[in-house]
Amino acid sequence: MSLVVRTRTDPLSLAKPVQEAIWGIDPAQPVSKIRCLEELTADSISIQRFVAMVLTVFGGVAVLLSSIGLYGVLAYAVSQRTREIGVRLALGAQRRQIQRLVRTRGWRLAGCGLGLGLLGALALSFLVQSLLYEMSAQDPLTFLAAIAILALTVSAACYFPARRAARVDPLVALRCE
Repeated sequence: MSLVVRTRTDPLSLAKPVQEAIWGIDPAQPVSKIRCLEELTADSISIQRFVAMVLTVFGGVAVLLSSIGLYGVLAYAVSQRTREIGVRLALGAQRRQIQRLVRTRGWRLAGCGLGLGLLGALALSFLVQSLLYEMSAQDPLTFLAAIAILALTVSAACYFPARRAARVDPLVALRCE
């Protein structure tokens, strides 16, 4: 049996008077587990909150690993194409054009990954529907926010290899082989 008391003051300050009122009616009635409604509400959703936190951490780690992977692939591609980049620069290519070349390659890779990930997320969104409250698992605003975060991550992962490619000295690049 439970009793809920509504108050405008601190709920726990009324614990003793409520307990005495109950014992005034029935002295044998046990009174235990006096808690605030906020505490009860927090306890009732603690499992969902924990699952959401774990999924958030896994999502953050996935974004970090994907950006590191994309950076690694681009850095390797730039190092493999050092001679080609040197030739392009020797023939008059601007550093901006070299940066754009590397960024375009990175965005092609990331675009494929974003497209496949979006399709997979839409297809598997029913799995997380039970964890959401008053929200659709296919909420467009959420998907747009995720794409924006990933776009920023891709831009950051492409920046450093593109900058390094633009700094290639044509003489050193052509002399290295």
